[in-house]
Amino acid sequence: MKKFFFYKIIAGIVVMCFTCVSCNIQNIIYYEELKNENSYNEKNIISTKIKAFKEKGLLDFLDETSSSRMCSLTETMNRDELIYFVENTDECIQEIQLSENGTESLNVLNAIYSESSIGEVYDAMYDLSPELAFEYEKSLVEIHNMNTSSSRAITGIESIRDIHISFDYTNNPIAKAVDLSESYNWGTVSGYIAASAGAIAGLLMWRFGVLWVKVAGLIAGGVGVTAMSIIFIVWQNSPDWKIFQTLCVAIIDTATNVSKLFTTFSDKEKANKFLEELTKKLKEYVKTTPEAASQINSLLSFIDSNYLKFRNLEEASTACFNHYNGDTEFVAKSISVVASTSAVAAVAYLTGFAAMVQGWIASLTNLIPEWLILSESGFAISLVF
Repeated sequence: MKKFFFYKIIAGIVVMCFTCVSCNIQNIIYYEELKNENSYNEKNIISTKIKAFKEKGLLDFLDETSSSRMCSLTETMNRDELIYFVENTDECIQEIQLSENGTESLNVLNAIYSESSIGEVYDAMYDLSPELAFEYEKSLVEIHNMNTSSSRAITGIESIRDIHISFDYTNNPIAKAVDLSESYNWGTVSGYIAASAGAIAGLLMWRFGVLWVKVAGLIAGGVGVTAMSIIFIVWQNSPDWKIFQTLCVAIIDTATNVSKLFTTFSDKEKANKFLEELTKKLKEYVKTTPEAASQINSLLSFIDSNYLKFRNLEEASTACFNHYNGDTEFVAKSISVVASTSAVAAVAYLTGFAAMVQGWIASLTNLIPEWLILSESGFAISLVF
């Protein structure tokens, strides 16, 4: 329309018309530049995050010389391709964009790398492949249902769509809202679950798309597993873990010693002796570890109130263990951790990160004594005398 007026209006207003057209052209250029900038930014979400992951040490699993490397990569994965993607991200993204379903694939990868909500990742996956989206949904629903009572169980992703995936628990809003000086808390557990959601999403991309889509997915999966591993390492030094481990050792050692040293005692006398010795150990522990008082004192009160109620050693030790777990949130947190770990392991099984995840699960298993059994319903203690 402006060109029409430009050619039709008399020469006396050509200058004014030219001015108007020039302003319009400047606006067009501005909006085109803005559009191109937004497009550029969308394409470079992955590049930007790759740099951030590298700075935070979340890509150390690719470094064969790194002491923080979690586990060796298997032969099914070409390490050179992973490193090439990290060092030439923009070039690889360009190849993805030009490939079949390139736009849809990049939408999924951008959603994962930008740590979007589960719902956004799911929707992007569905556009690429309903099968992929359904598999993602299934994994996350299983994690959610493992962590909740049957009355709150869900059948689909709708109830968890707004939860964001995360590769850094310190950026998790729930983690920020709690005291991180006590590291085994619901904040870090939430971060662990959020990292598992990111790891699962990335690892699933191994099964879809061209080479660089697979590689980008594996890298995101590796970052997620590494983030989970970092959190897990932090937990091992947390007060909750230490108190729990101390209690377990105290129970098993006391029960074993009573069984061996007091063979002439009746079953009920062994139970009473066990409670006496355990009480002494726990009181000494509270003296040296005041932060354990709130948890241990509840157990001491339980022992005092039920001293004569147990028929045998195993009944007494199991009751003490179950009371402690019922009085803390340790079990609920640990079930969440195990559920998330298992879900990632299941998805990682067919990728090059399977060995990495297996080593990481072994570290979890090694932390829990062989006589301590973890199931969906909680912990159980197994004593053999």
